Amino acid sequence: MQTRFANYTIPLNKLCCLIIILLLPVLCFGIPKLTLIPLDRNFMHLPDGRWMWLHKIDMESTEIIVGSGEKSLKNKIWSVIKSGTEDEGTWDYAYFIYFKPNVLWMDLNNDNYPEVAIATYDNGNLVEREVLIYTVKPNSVEFYKEEGPYNLEWDLPLDKLEPVF
Repeated sequence: MQTRFANYTIPLNKLCCLIIILLLPVLCFGIPKLTLIPLDRNFMHLPDGRWMWLHKIDMESTEIIVGSGEKSLKNKIWSVIKSGTEDEGTWDYAYFIYFKPNVLWMDLNNDNYPEVAIATYDNGNLVEREVLIYTVKPNSVEFYKEEGPYNLEWDLPLDKLEPVF
């Protein structure tokens, strides 16, 4: 009976060497931080009690919705549809970028309206993107400025990102 399974076993010294070879990069360099592009960060609460939702409506369009109450299309106050153009880039997917750690909105121009940073993504392998900053007014969203391009692969806040040249 032992001879039947003897061909399928690995000697202990070879098994230990194999485990050490596989674990050597982890021991030397540590466990790599695997981050994904945060496409699920598409909803946020604004300081005045309203909310903002980047709702994907088809393959190349995203609807920016501002509403109040519960997150629902029935509770929207207004919305605008963004789709891919040469000027604005692609809107296949959109997500919010932090200004500082855990801060999704700021009043950058001191006009008492919050600014939000939005990044777009198109399932490509180039993660160097411009960050689009919009001012959220009571009945509209207005383009404020564009920053970047930044490497958005690591999901860092804007104050930690360095422009890619």
